[in-house]
Amino acid sequence: MSPLWKCAAILAAFCLAVVCATPLDDYVNKPDPTYKWETVNSVRGQNFTAYNIKLTSQTWMDPSVVSIYVWTHWLQICVPDDVRDSSL
Repeated sequence: MSPLWKCAAILAAFCLAVVCATPLDDYVNKPDPTYKWETVNSVRGQNFTAYNIKLTSQTWMDPSVVSIYVWTHWLQICVPDDVRDSSL
């Protein structure tokens, strides 16, 4: 396939994806001012550092409909001191 045909195929696929957006696509791509995160602390382990993050992911529905409408989560990211394979 020539480079021109590849570009045309990619452009066609992109246009189709934009035209065929679903309600879920619209919801996921809608900006949410509630979204935020903060690093609460970090913990040193043997050969790694773990970061504890409080994540507020979204506002769901409305306080008149549900009792918990702002979704918060705990996220932990472990970073090794020595990365042996940088392709991962």
